[in-house]
Amino acid sequence: MRNRFLALVTHANPCSSARSDQPKRRPGKRFGAKKNSKKVEAKVIELQEWTTLLSISNKDGQFDPLQVVSRERVRKSILKGIPEYLRGEIWCMLCRCNREKAMHDEGMYEKLLDASAANPSDVHRIRKDISRTFTNYPAELKELNCAGKDFNWRSEQGQHMLFNVLVAYSNYDSQIGYVQGMNYIAGMLLMHIQEEEKVFWCLLYVMNRKNWRCIYKHEMAKLMG
Repeated sequence: MRNRFLALVTHANPCSSARSDQPKRRPGKRFGAKKNSKKVEAKVIELQEWTTLLSISNKDGQFDPLQVVSRERVRKSILKGIPEYLRGEIWCMLCRCNREKAMHDEGMYEKLLDASAANPSDVHRIRKDISRTFTNYPAELKELNCAGKDFNWRSEQGQHMLFNVLVAYSNYDSQIGYVQGMNYIAGMLLMHIQEEEKVFWCLLYVMNRKNWRCIYKHEMAKLMG
């Protein structure tokens, strides 16, 4: 589960394509560099450091953890496994949730919840898909060893929250709208973040800042090419 989301927050743009016609650069020597110098291995972020980063993020909505911790350390730490009971908060921090919200008009999310303004076909597909999202996962996070969290994300409340997030995204990005598969990204976020609006802003970051929306375009040229 953590490895799936790792690709969303740390990997490069999935729709970018490297140009093979560019000549490879030969690495130059740094002045005064030792020939046999060993590369320093990135250290895993420990619990105390995660807690400190979250504390800074909660005080400063514009905080970017990658200004303090290298991308390689974040990648390696997520591969090893971040603390489960902090996973939702850490994902919000990595997705710059507060900054995404601040970049939009106040009350934007509430305005996007109007299902009557969404494409009727999108609303129909969303209603069909939310009941079959992650049906093989435990309904309660306490079964996933997330201490103190008994949120049943497959309950009526949980599915209503997932519906709202997907409708809001469909209204926000009318060019793409809702496409099957988005429910799994939003569902994964909801399982751990458990706060509807925060899930939306994280989804927006993944789809737009990381440009994962491109894989949901009708022609899907980047996947088929």
